[in-house]
Amino acid sequence: MADTGAGDEQLKVTVEFGGGLDMFVKKERLQMVDGAKKAIVRMARQTGGKGTTIRRLIEHIGEDYLKASTDLFCTGSTLRPGILVIINDADWEITDDGMDKYDYKLQDEDEIVFVSTLHGG
Repeated sequence: MADTGAGDEQLKVTVEFGGGLDMFVKKERLQMVDGAKKAIVRMARQTGGKGTTIRRLIEHIGEDYLKASTDLFCTGSTLRPGILVIINDADWEITDDGMDKYDYKLQDEDEIVFVSTLHGG
């Protein structure tokens, strides 16, 4: 998928990688913003059904943003255990709407943070 273009067919979100996850992202995809390593992700907007979900964002990151091995970040469209997700400053685990967290429908300008809680030592 291309990471260029604009318009109604493109969805734009900001993704931050913390806790060492930035080491798995291609350097050309990252930029420093306020001391954090972030990527501006543009991806095709999914129409109909559930719309463009965070599940699709995870797949897109795995396909186009990560270095050779994605298995430390995701398996297909789900994250590996030990990765916290913050969507617009709220932990995605704290929801009582009964919706599968992977079905969250992305909006333009959403800010997503992925933080690894796994550390070597």
